[in-house]
Amino acid sequence: ILLLVVAILLVILAGEVGLSAAHQARALTQQHSNVTYITGPINITQPGYYVLSTNLAGTQSAGYCIGIFASNVELNGNGHTLSGSDSGTGIYVSSDSSNVTIENISITSYSTEISISSSKDRIVNCTISYSYWGDGIDITGNYITIYNSTIAYNNWDGLRITGNYTTISNSDISGNYGDGIAITGSNNIISNSTIANWNGIAITGSNNIISN
Repeated sequence: ILLLVVAILLVILAGEVGLSAAHQARALTQQHSNVTYITGPINITQPGYYVLSTNLAGTQSAGYCIGIFASNVELNGNGHTLSGSDSGTGIYVSSDSSNVTIENISITSYSTEISISSSKDRIVNCTISYSYWGDGIDITGNYITIYNSTIAYNNWDGLRITGNYTTISNSDISGNYGDGIAITGSNNIISNSTIANWNGIAITGSNNIISN
């Protein structure tokens, strides 16, 4: 009887897991009429809503795993991870792009985890860690927002900001082995964030604000 009960519970649990995955996929489809699922390294060249359906590893021949070359792109990692082999870039956002959102993704073990050259982009609810001889996030574009993200244990700077008007809030920037944040741009704002790194914050730009 006990074995029968256990078997029934396992069947119920498997059904619930299957339903959960189905509900999640259905919810994404309902929220966005056109969802493109990503199953491998890719260049995104059209606006739209993109969702990782699995973990990804490595890079394309161009040296990055995901390249974004379009505006009005939302990339949802859906809890998945990009894993490098100590070289290349996890996500590269081209200077030709704008209004790009990267969310719900972990990126680890690339030389640089995210490189952003465009403007008006957002990084939300991401974990950026263990870059190899590069920065966790390299920002040369303007008007970038980073919110509710963890940027930790990168082998160089956690963030390097040479652009202007970046806003960082409610984030954990800790344990990076260079500067936690290196800023040479201007008019950047950092607030409500934990910053505890080997060298703290290095600022050479002007009109940058750090609060709380």
